Amino acid sequence: ESARSSQLLLGGVVLLTLGGTGVSVLFNFLGRDFYNALAEKDVDKFWHQMQVYLATIPCCIPVFVFRDFFTSKLQLKWRKWMTKSLTEQYFENRRYYKLQGGVDSSSALV
Repeated sequence: ESARSSQLLLGGVVLLTLGGTGVSVLFNFLGRDFYNALAEKDVDKFWHQMQVYLATIPCCIPVFVFRDFFTSKLQLKWRKWMTKSLTEQYFENRRYYKLQGGVDSSSALV
């Protein structure tokens, strides 16, 4: 279950990253049109672009927020899994004795 949820989380992060790239491109085009309206001193076009900007920002900002949130959540799950896995490997079959200078566990008791 944990592996499946982590895979879904990773897929979501990838999709949100792609979505964030799309949003950045959208804002690039909006900025271009906005500054073109300013340069042309076209008041009607300026106010239209201002309305488009203000309508777009609340719709697009959650993409970045959710991407960062799910990325952090995935990082925490990864660290938890990695810590558990490495700890289990360290204590498995008294491996920690082998890592401490090759001391055999039977000779350590003598």
